[in-house]
Amino acid sequence: FDSSEDRRLIRLNDLTSTLTIIECWRIMDMTSYVICPDLFLWALRLLGRTSGSYRQQLNSIYQILRTHLLPCKREGESMTDVSNMRLDSQVAIVTGGGTGIGAATARLFAEVGASVVIANRRASTGEAVVKEIEAAGGVATFISTDVSDPAQVRAMVDHTIEQYGRLDILFNNAGLAIVAPFWELSDEDWQFVVAVNLSGHFYCAKYAVPHMIEQGGGAIVNMSSVLGYATNHGMTAYTSTKSGIVGMTKAMALDLADKNIRVNCIVPGSIDTPMMWDGYPPEELSRIEREAAEAVPVGRVAPPEEIASAVLFLVSPAASLVTGTTLIADGALLTKIATEY
Repeated sequence: FDSSEDRRLIRLNDLTSTLTIIECWRIMDMTSYVICPDLFLWALRLLGRTSGSYRQQLNSIYQILRTHLLPCKREGESMTDVSNMRLDSQVAIVTGGGTGIGAATARLFAEVGASVVIANRRASTGEAVVKEIEAAGGVATFISTDVSDPAQVRAMVDHTIEQYGRLDILFNNAGLAIVAPFWELSDEDWQFVVAVNLSGHFYCAKYAVPHMIEQGGGAIVNMSSVLGYATNHGMTAYTSTKSGIVGMTKAMALDLADKNIRVNCIVPGSIDTPMMWDGYPPEELSRIEREAAEAVPVGRVAPPEEIASAVLFLVSPAASLVTGTTLIADGALLTKIATEY
């Protein structure tokens, strides 16, 4: 401020009013807004003429700022305010990040500022996603990991801490399905599905959480499925693990609620991923894809990027009060099943 009148307004006896405006600035996440000095001074003058409690003053200035703030916009950017969904300076682990929803989420995390660790069994797919992220200007690392092996999971988390110095986000995405009537499912196949889908989530959270506690907080998203709520023929092992993940999420969220670590669950429906079409004969794919889209009330099989956006919301500050919950992103598929049958 240049004028003597401006300087006079920022005297000690105006400190309360100034702090009131700053408090509104904090509440409204003002990193995404600009405010001109004239508007700031006008707000000070108005508060100087306003009687009432601090809460009443706070409400008055909140309304002023809400009405007159100008959203920042860089050339080529959307005017949509997504500042509280940025992940700048955060580090995220995405298991099963080489394909499908995992790969889409890893790319999105990197796009909004996170450094991403892709924990994947297959090096070819994991390293390919890392190259995509780096080509787009992001930061990513691939670590070969079998999430069913606690020793490998612990080593992967330790590697992440050594390389980046922190761990803020865990997306437990790795999973698989073996389709067979349960009485024909081998003991080895049953144990394999449980080890990857359920124990893998447990091990990753177990070894990630101590680092999150030490640094003061974090966010975990576990991957379930509509088949954790409904099921299909031959899906006993898969449905058992995906139902278990819903319960695991609630229990973890309760254990971590006082440690500033949020744990939530994402439940996708029909998503266009390799796993969705695995096992179908190529000559039948066109028909299967059409029938799958028709079965969803919104009329389409969604791309994995739509689930990635939902996961981003759950790990971002925009979901600061959301923990212990399940976000169903299925185009109303479960609603249709519940009403039709």
